[in-house]
Amino acid sequence: MKRPKQKCRTRRRVSHRLPWLGMMPLMRQRRLDRQGKEAMKGMKRRDKRQRTLGPWGLSGLAVCLLVLLAALTSQPVSSSNPNPTAVVIDLTLSATATQASAATVTPPPDSLFPPDRFAPNQTRETAAEIGLGHEPDLTLTGSQPDWFRLYLKAGQLVQVETAVYGQTDTVLTIYRDEQLLAHNDDRGPVDLGSAVIIQAPADGWYHIRVSKATAADGRYDLTISLIAPTATPTPTITATPSPTATASPWALVKTRAIG
Repeated sequence: MKRPKQKCRTRRRVSHRLPWLGMMPLMRQRRLDRQGKEAMKGMKRRDKRQRTLGPWGLSGLAVCLLVLLAALTSQPVSSSNPNPTAVVIDLTLSATATQASAATVTPPPDSLFPPDRFAPNQTRETAAEIGLGHEPDLTLTGSQPDWFRLYLKAGQLVQVETAVYGQTDTVLTIYRDEQLLAHNDDRGPVDLGSAVIIQAPADGWYHIRVSKATAADGRYDLTISLIAPTATPTPTITATPSPTATASPWALVKTRAIG
């Protein structure tokens, strides 16, 4: 018996693979179509990102990030001074705004004492003008002192004193222009008020500064008394009566003889 020829077996094997060989171009086309769709989706996503970032696109965003990084690293913070220097912005207000802000004075948030009738008088330029006498119910709040100004004549001797309430501790200072004339903290070991006596060297304005020796807010009274020279009473002039004329006895005798 003769064996079958190899040619027929090969032909049968080749014919068995023919369907797959015919489908390969179709599968390749489908793969190309799928790759083309993915490329189109990628292009659409890139276009969408560019529209979202604006006309600059990624390059503009990179430039902005570089500028911001350079600004942050241009001023390094020292380890010994963790808090950088604050930027102070000076805004010049108009005259109306300045008057409105000067007229309205509010106490510090943690203070229980409202501003007194002389506020604002926390600087030498805004010192309140006063005279001789007693000024009650004054307040000291925050870290700013109270300033007053008093006009004196040369040679006048005056006493300036404060009376305090509660835990208030005053410090009293008197100035003539920039010259320090008197300073006092406490009048005694127990009395936290202050008192000074000055003699005016010349006519002019004298500034009185009342500040706190401690952090406690409180009330005080200010008294300014004139010690010398005191006013002397003017002497009254009384009219002296003139003596009345009396008749001489010889004149009476002569009158009777003639009659």
